[in-house]
Amino acid sequence: MKVNAQYSSLVSRMRSVKGHLSSVADMVENREEPEKILHQLNAVQCALHKMRCEILLQRVSASLNVILSDKCPEKTASEINRLLHLYRTHT
Repeated sequence: MKVNAQYSSLVSRMRSVKGHLSSVADMVENREEPEKILHQLNAVQCALHKMRCEILLQRVSASLNVILSDKCPEKTASEINRLLHLYRTHT
């Protein structure tokens, strides 16, 4: 599957997070100290949060282009509603 340029960095980050999470699972299996496991889980959560923000920013940027350039009021309103829904469900 070909990934477009704007998502290639996200795919790379996701694969990194996947590997990191697998390492955390190994830590749990090996009964590592809870502090170490929690520290690594925090790193995974931070990476996921950054990815989520990047995806949201990409969507906002694309929507903003539509809102500012499209002359069709219905399309503009639809894009604004899309952003509102995105905000409500993912923040």
